[in-house]
Amino acid sequence: MNGAGHSEADRARPHRNEDGWAVDGPAAVCLDGLGGHRDGHVASQVATHAFRTATNPDLGDPSGRPAVERFDVLRAALLQARDKARRGIGPGNPSMTCAAVVAVLNPVAGSVDVCWAGDCRAYRFDPAAPVRLVQLTYDHDLVYDQWLHGRIDDARAGRVRWALDRAQTSSEAFHLGGPLAKKAFKKRNVMHAELAIGEPSWTSAPAGPGSLILLATDGIHDNLTPDELTAVIDEHHARNAGLKQLPRAVCEAALQLALAGQGRAHHDDMTCVVLRA
Repeated sequence: MNGAGHSEADRARPHRNEDGWAVDGPAAVCLDGLGGHRDGHVASQVATHAFRTATNPDLGDPSGRPAVERFDVLRAALLQARDKARRGIGPGNPSMTCAAVVAVLNPVAGSVDVCWAGDCRAYRFDPAAPVRLVQLTYDHDLVYDQWLHGRIDDARAGRVRWALDRAQTSSEAFHLGGPLAKKAFKKRNVMHAELAIGEPSWTSAPAGPGSLILLATDGIHDNLTPDELTAVIDEHHARNAGLKQLPRAVCEAALQLALAGQGRAHHDDMTCVVLRA
């Protein structure tokens, strides 16, 4: 069981990457400083450092939620950094924040524990499963807000999310998923939860030997559809490449589409982290 990650800075501002990532044994984190708040890169740096210096959670407790424990450590560190910035004794801005997803593999239980806030995603890739790539998280976006307040049900939320993952324009989103998909497409960068504010979500899923857990920022999933992401992983396996090369391959595929004007996020940082069960 091991992991690797890779990040590509936005070509428009290569000197400042607002994403962050880290792997620590069976645990990994992927972070994206939110552009609507100043110093998102500082928020990602604070959370990344907190993750790397935290103690690994106990995986022997079957009732435990190790990803939630790790997430809480990151939130506490960021809130403390915001408070220091507010008092003028620390770097950054009092409103700095980031999206985050934490995953912790439990090899004994054959599962993965995931906690997240915002639009950083977690996927499971199982080469032996009928559906090889499964998204384990959902974005805390307009669709989430509508679902949370009971304005749409699970089925409609699923249809709209399906449309959003495949549409390249708001018109295409409307064609695939109706008015809500069009509205959500236009507001896809507005988050209703993130590391410092709002309630995170949590899930646990099977992750047997040989399966991969991929964490990604929106710079990846805004440019690669689920089918395209699956194709990148398949090609990687076909070449028998090592695990360390996979995050780079995912980032490069997303970057190529962005530079060609075929993706939805032409200017964004792109980060991918992979854990292997």
